[in-house]
Amino acid sequence: MVTMPRLTGLRINDAKKLLDREKIDYQIFNEENSIYVVQQVPQPGVQFGIQNKVSLYCSDEKTVSQNIDDIEYDMTMPNLVGMSLRQAITLSKVLKINLFIDGTGHVVSQSIRAGERLNYQQRCTVVAR
Repeated sequence: MVTMPRLTGLRINDAKKLLDREKIDYQIFNEENSIYVVQQVPQPGVQFGIQNKVSLYCSDEKTVSQNIDDIEYDMTMPNLVGMSLRQAITLSKVLKINLFIDGTGHVVSQSIRAGERLNYQQRCTVVAR
């Protein structure tokens, strides 16, 4: 088990270095033209298995926000395939994606392609096994 460090407010490169040093796998959303980490999943202090992937949402402003609504909504669909359902659900809540689930376990497919531009609270169906 690993304890999630606080990454919000850090420059993206500093967050990457910290995660690489701890050998924690991660994915970054909205990295292009961004400088800072403004949201993270899991939250700081949460313990999780090293096989799980951390998700970081970035912005060009050093806005540390617990609510993605505080940031202009301009998101692309993350790749949920391979995530546990718990991770996928948590990330979809943060990113305001209406997630519909078929199955249990880990996500094996999703109805919206990773990288596709999202509308606010868009519906995405995931299949898990």
